Amino acid sequence: MRRRFVNQFAASIFLSLVVPRLGADEVTPPNNVQPALVDWLFEDATSQRQLDTKGPLLWSYLFHAEQLGPLESLKTALEGDGYRFKTFIRLTERSAEPGYMLVMTRVERHTVASLNARNAALTGTAERHRAAYRYMDVAAAP
Repeated sequence: MRRRFVNQFAASIFLSLVVPRLGADEVTPPNNVQPALVDWLFEDATSQRQLDTKGPLLWSYLFHAEQLGPLESLKTALEGDGYRFKTFIRLTERSAEPGYMLVMTRVERHTVASLNARNAALTGTAERHRAAYRYMDVAAAP
């Protein structure tokens, strides 16, 4: 129970602090991660977080659905593709988008171009499971 709370708290901090800094035009349309976000993320990773973006990093991918079922199906599909399950987050009715978030991770190398391609693929995969791909984040690999 405590671990779930910590995961929910961490995700809420990410959603409340990182996403508003991007600006409204950079997170639309809602079912796609814009290239401007990828540029910003790479810049932030090197300048603010001191990450080496030329090496393998821990990438987190966040998905949204109003119900948990589509995310459970998506989780299974992504695990089959080598992604690791991190957590499900229940969003409150006060959230901009009530429902649930799924967080999946994978250690991999990306360039701006390869991450844009990955985002396009994840958008399609999410839509096939009646979910939406919303955000990604990066951290040092374990």
